[in-house]
Amino acid sequence: MFRNTILSAVCLSLLVVSLQAQDAYKVKYVGSNQGLSNNSVKCIFQDSKGFVWFGTYDGLDRYDGYEFKILRNRINDSTSLPHNYISALNEDNEHNLWIGMGQGAVTYNAFTNVVSPVYYYPHQSSQKHKVGIYINSIEKDAEGNIFLGTSGLSVLVRFKDKKEAVQIPLYNADGSAKKYAFVQAMYVDPQKRNWIFIAGEGLYRFNYKTRKLDLVNADIRNFSVNKMGADNAGNLWLGTSTGLLKYVVAANQVATHYNSAQGLLSANYVTTLSMDGNDQ
Repeated sequence: MFRNTILSAVCLSLLVVSLQAQDAYKVKYVGSNQGLSNNSVKCIFQDSKGFVWFGTYDGLDRYDGYEFKILRNRINDSTSLPHNYISALNEDNEHNLWIGMGQGAVTYNAFTNVVSPVYYYPHQSSQKHKVGIYINSIEKDAEGNIFLGTSGLSVLVRFKDKKEAVQIPLYNADGSAKKYAFVQAMYVDPQKRNWIFIAGEGLYRFNYKTRKLDLVNADIRNFSVNKMGADNAGNLWLGTSTGLLKYVVAANQVATHYNSAQGLLSANYVTTLSMDGNDQ
């Protein structure tokens, strides 16, 4: 199973870990005293050039292993980050960094040092809007499409051959689009399946042919999911506020619910997941 890290909402420090030759972990402390903009870290991402980016509660930090470069909002400066709360990070095929924030999303070109807003077309609308809603997750698939999980607008997809994103709504039984859908987590697995968990609705998968969200399982809709991942057997793992779920895709059900009461987790609130080379 996953070796998972349980992080509190307010981190006291940041630990940068590197794997050594004798299968031991060397741990280096990195915090605000070492240049980190804020000790509360929401997300971590390593880009194609090897830089590690830390999305904090008060800015975006690029770390080269020695020092930090910090990006923040500057008042009355439209070329800076519009918001300092960084919630999600990813990188597109053009090596632009996609930044999800407490109020919207932007892209950042590290070569030109340019921050650009992200626009989207609402469902059945020909007028584009600037993304201004909380972004919970950003994923990139094998084709280079970018998926933004939002806190109310469902999923926004920037297809690789387009400049703007489009809204992918949920639908009511009568075929009308739902006005609200909160994406809690997304994950593109090794089989190139894009999984989306929506609060109060359940587990969905993006259908590339219809460009719609197909419901996979509504029985688990009441879980609060923070992160998803997959093992080599194709099972999904869901880090939730009440423990860790092993979801067997072939059986379309939760096989195991790990929690602190069993002594398997130190706490029930699981915020992130990572798989090592040994499928652990």
